[in-house]
Parts: sequence; structure tokens; C-alpha cells
Amino acid sequence: MALLFRFLSILVLFFTTVAFAGTVSEYTADIINFDPDGNEEGITKVFSSEGKVCFEMPQQDIIGTMSIIVRPDLNKMFIVMSDKGFYMEMPYYEKSGEFPRIIPMPDMPVPKIVKEEAGEERINGYDTKKFFVTITTNMNGQEVSWTNIEWKTEEFDIPLRSEDEDGSVTELRNIKLVSVPKNKFDIEVGGLKRIDNFIKLFE
Repeated sequence: MALLFRFLSILVLFFTTVAFAGTVSEYTADIINFDPDGNEEGITKVFSSEGKVCFEMPQQDIIGTMSIIVRPDLNKMFIVMSDKGFYMEMPYYEKSGEFPRIIPMPDMPVPKIVKEEAGEERINGYDTKKFFVTITTNMNGQEVSWTNIEWKTEEFDIPLRSEDEDGSVTELRNIKLVSVPKNKFDIEVGGLKRIDNFIKLFE
């Protein structure tokens, strides 16, 4: 369940930020995760072009490799897990600002998200605004809440840095302002089974 909780946290963080497009329309970068001691845990590749985003995540212990593809032009988001033979397809409500109904347990309420601005800082050569982001939801009948810190810059649709309550840090690094191949955002799910509940991955 800890893995599920962390995955939910990553998705919520993504959807609280990516709905606000950055001034840079096309780029590639690495999203690097660090544990509370500063040790590198993994690198996720990100490709962004004209609002479309593709995340290529590293090998996970339980679910293997995973890609997340956001297609605002289709009003959909896809999670593709080729190693498990599954994929998920969910609505993406960028235009309305509504949090997408992507929660893996159908009866889980949509999270409540509160953002509080906390000043400005310069991070890795970029001017950023710092926010405390508190996320509250219900899991297994119990209300749970956690707060992340994120540093946002006008240039990019993804936070330049985010920090969890336990001190884990995620940073956007190795940014390259280059053209992204269009096929990075192709949805290739032939031969994969569509699922609607993320819990099935843990069965």
C-alpha cells in the first residue's frame, strides 16, 4: 500500500501543476528522485510538446516499467504498463480545471487540494515561486492528508523541485529545449488489457 500511496502522491502533484502551461512549449528533461538522505533513487524521462506530456518511468518492483501519456487534445490520459500487460485510460479535464477522475479505487473521493504561496527562490538557475500543497482524501474509510512543497517556474509546466513530508526530493534536471518526436505521444496499447482499477496491479 505504501507504493500505491506514493504513486497517488505523484499523480496528484502532476495534476495540480501541469494544468498551467509553461512558456516553454517543447523540451525534454529528467525527473530525478532523491531519498531523504540525498541518495538518487531513480530517473523518469519526461518529454513535453505543445501541452502533450510523456513520462517514461523506471522499473518498479511490482508493476515493472510504466509510461504516462497526457493528451489534452484528446481530453485523455493513459497509463501503459507493458510488463504487466495492462493499460488505463482516463479523462483529462484541463479546460475546466477539474481534477481528473483517475483514482484507482472507484469509490475514493476526488482529493481536496489547497495551495499556499510561500515566497520566491532561485533554483538551478531559474526564478521560482514556492508553494505548500496540502492534499486530503479518503482511503479505506479514513481521511488522510499530506503536504508537499513545490517550486514552480513560469518556463515549465512541471515543478522544478518538489519535496515530500519525509524529506524525499524530486527535481527537474538536464533540461533541453529541443524538438520532441511526435511518436513519443502515440498511444500503443495493442495486445494490452484495459483495466479501470489500479489495485488489480497488486493482485
